[in-house]
Amino acid sequence: MKRNIGRIIATAAIGLTLSLGGCKCGNMYSQEDEIKMGQQFYKEYAADRKNHFLTSGPQYDRLQRVAAKILPQAQRDWNVPYKVSLVDSKEINAFAVPGGPIYFYKGLMDLASSDDEVAAVLGHEASHIVRRHSAKQMSDQMGKSVVAQILLGASGASRDQEQLAGLLIGIESLRYSRNDESEADEYGFKYLVGAGYNPDAMATFFEKMGKAAGNGGGPEFLRSHPVTSKRVEASRARAEAYKKGTYIAP
Repeated sequence: MKRNIGRIIATAAIGLTLSLGGCKCGNMYSQEDEIKMGQQFYKEYAADRKNHFLTSGPQYDRLQRVAAKILPQAQRDWNVPYKVSLVDSKEINAFAVPGGPIYFYKGLMDLASSDDEVAAVLGHEASHIVRRHSAKQMSDQMGKSVVAQILLGASGASRDQEQLAGLLIGIESLRYSRNDESEADEYGFKYLVGAGYNPDAMATFFEKMGKAAGNGGGPEFLRSHPVTSKRVEASRARAEAYKKGTYIAP
């Protein structure tokens, strides 16, 4: 995801009516809030001259063909206006924001060798929207930041203590994100096989992503995504269970 995405989402959230009275699961945003947030983000993202959308060509047609099968399933679980856009960038990336918008980069489409692998990624990204991961993380981060500021302000904390508190908040957020990624894999697989695509596609694409991005990095607890090998193992296990008829959808 681009570095400025978090900033744009935060900007888009300002001015939205928050449904604090009905807050559940740590999410202070209503369905309507998330839809507005997604629409505003789309406008901001499209207005940035660095972001160029492709609206024709074989990769665009391929993405929309897959979306026509995957997104209706997500719609049944969480009714928001899904829309998938293709960004003209060689970067291997895809991301989703609250309320329906999903963005695929051309580099990822080039890496995917089949509709099945595109469907695996699209199902995963749609699942982030269905499970409301971004909105929950934003709500969680907002609450922790406010509490930290109040406590540190009242105790006259030093700058070092403030930075330490910020680091702790960030680590907690990363740990929460790892859970989100695993859940998105689970739901994404449900959409993948529900649309009739190859159940092995998620594992094969994760293997490609691992080779493309490299498997190095820091300790696992500091990573925002599960280790590639573990995701591949889990994806293979789901595929085998599906073939044996023992798979149970989330």
